[in-house]
Amino acid sequence: MTPKKPGNPREMLYRKMFKSRWMKVVPIMAGVVVFCTVYSLILPAITMSIQDPQCGYEEHTHTDECYDAEGNLICGMEEHTHTLECYSDLYADIEDGDTWYSSLPELTGDRNVDVINVAASQLGGRESEANFLVAENEQTKGYTRYGHWYGDAVDGNADRLENGVSTYAYADWDAMFASFVLNCAGIDDFGYDSDAGNWAGALAAAGRYADAADYVPQPGDLIFFTPYAGAGVHVGIVSDVNRSFLGNEINSVSVILGDSDNSVEEVNVAVGEYNEGDVAFETIHGYGILTPGYGEEEDESEPQMDSSEAVDVEGYPADETVAAEENQVAEDSDLEQEETAVIDSENEEQVAEGLYTAEDDANNV
Repeated sequence: MTPKKPGNPREMLYRKMFKSRWMKVVPIMAGVVVFCTVYSLILPAITMSIQDPQCGYEEHTHTDECYDAEGNLICGMEEHTHTLECYSDLYADIEDGDTWYSSLPELTGDRNVDVINVAASQLGGRESEANFLVAENEQTKGYTRYGHWYGDAVDGNADRLENGVSTYAYADWDAMFASFVLNCAGIDDFGYDSDAGNWAGALAAAGRYADAADYVPQPGDLIFFTPYAGAGVHVGIVSDVNRSFLGNEINSVSVILGDSDNSVEEVNVAVGEYNEGDVAFETIHGYGILTPGYGEEEDESEPQMDSSEAVDVEGYPADETVAAEENQVAEDSDLEQEETAVIDSENEEQVAEGLYTAEDDANNV
């Protein structure tokens, strides 16, 4: 038997490497196939899990059985395929003013504090998952109390749906959330808007807007920012200012924000930049000044004390202390005179009796 010649070492090494790589690729490809298959199977279930179709139609596609011999439609049904809109219940989760205002805190009279308290009372609120419209990009836009309120209280001429609710109730709602909070906090001199960029412009025209580099925000102010490129301008309510370790530089701003992942959340907006192409922009654009002068340090110089209010170390008014001291001096003087008179009288008696000497006189001096 002729022994088999060994192969080319380089070729053998190449085959071994190829086999090793292929063994790694095959499981990955198999995993992708499994994922796509499972996802395609559960996607209808995900859609159906939202709720039953609300459109009032049954899914139906005409077949030959739907027509008679002359081609007339005899099934009595319309062709219909359920889309995402079919699963929206336009009457679900609709609220009224009694519900909106029932959970609001009592106002304190401090504008900035009241804004923070009202905003905090809304944390955790979400847009409806059952009542929604579908945008052009197939993204659902759920009903919110903030858009509903805005369409009723601010823009009564807005288009309305069959449920009587304006289309604002299904729009982006960060600005309408901030407007709702200000209104519920009794703020009526700041304006309201459904668009953050427009609101910033209106505040700037009214002298109530400051660029981020020129202003130290106060809790209760509005903050206008862009979290990342392409996100557009957002508006939220400043809840806290976070400084560096030494306290002389603002690192980030805590913000109560509406329409944050479809809910009201407290987020942290870092001071920094984002890029659009080759151009860098500041993340925080500026602030809406809720109460001009709020939070400014008061004059720490000690007030001049009126002489009538001056006190001595014992806590008595200064004028009473002076009078008491004068009386004490007078009493001491009278007592000294009395003691001198007694001594002189005793000396005279001793002289008369021959008992008083010059040495005694020296001792009495």
